[in-house]
Amino acid sequence: MLKNNILIIEEKDEVFETIKALFEKEIDYNIITCKPNIEAIKKVMCNIPDMILLNTKDNVSLYEEIVKNYGVLMTPMISFSSNSYKEEIIRNLSTGFDYYIIKPIDSQYVYYVIKNMIKLVNSNRTVSPLTGLPGNIHIENELQRRLNKKEDFSVLYFDLDNFKAYNDTYGFLKGDEVIKLTADIILRNINKDRKMSEFIGHIGGDDFIVITSENNIDKLCNSIIKDFDNSIKTLLNKEDRERGFFEVPNRRGIIEQYPLTSISIGVVIVEGNKKLDRLEIAEIGSQVKHKAKTIPGSAYVVSKRMI
Repeated sequence: MLKNNILIIEEKDEVFETIKALFEKEIDYNIITCKPNIEAIKKVMCNIPDMILLNTKDNVSLYEEIVKNYGVLMTPMISFSSNSYKEEIIRNLSTGFDYYIIKPIDSQYVYYVIKNMIKLVNSNRTVSPLTGLPGNIHIENELQRRLNKKEDFSVLYFDLDNFKAYNDTYGFLKGDEVIKLTADIILRNINKDRKMSEFIGHIGGDDFIVITSENNIDKLCNSIIKDFDNSIKTLLNKEDRERGFFEVPNRRGIIEQYPLTSISIGVVIVEGNKKLDRLEIAEIGSQVKHKAKTIPGSAYVVSKRMI
């Protein structure tokens, strides 16, 4: 089990002893401490901690030093201080601290602040930073939840065709725009008649997933395809739009032609009374998505084969 490493930087072990006592029975937390000097901090920062707590004479200066030297902008940091003046609290928070806790410490309050912040950090790690959509852990959990409830549902696997050719032509930054565009298209088409049971996830790269109770899959897929084919034109230059293909040099410098970027959808119909697991759904999804990709242009293929 990966542990949540909490680093406490202070001269005396005042906060360390309190936090250590609070989490002594929590096997998934590792409490570390060090002195507020360069050499001590350098040693413990070999592995970026999941949270940093500062209890020093000048937390703001130390915060700035840590961020400058160790690039921990994504690591939540808490400032502990006896100073309860509003100006000092604002100074800390405006510098970048996520929380400001006034001493003496309320143990119960500190315990839940740390627990909830770690929970939020771990949750955010499973969310795509590019699209803001849930990642693989959430996807697996949602699939398993539906299977446990023996629901009837459909799983739509999305993949972009000739996306590498697009990246080679326009660059990765424009490629990211295509990824975000695809996410927006899926979201707005699902949201037209959104039900509480709809789930949209970002598997990674140009791969997306929708888990839906929608019965009219043909209408949904056709709507997404039409939207994508119209919208992708805004991210193509006039020359590529008019000739209908990319021209990309291969490794030998020879120009090759590739069709314009399109979207393929593989659909798996899951019947709640059938026995199957997440791996079987993914396997069938991969097969039908592959079939969709063999069809020129944007297309979808639906599988009703159940194991």
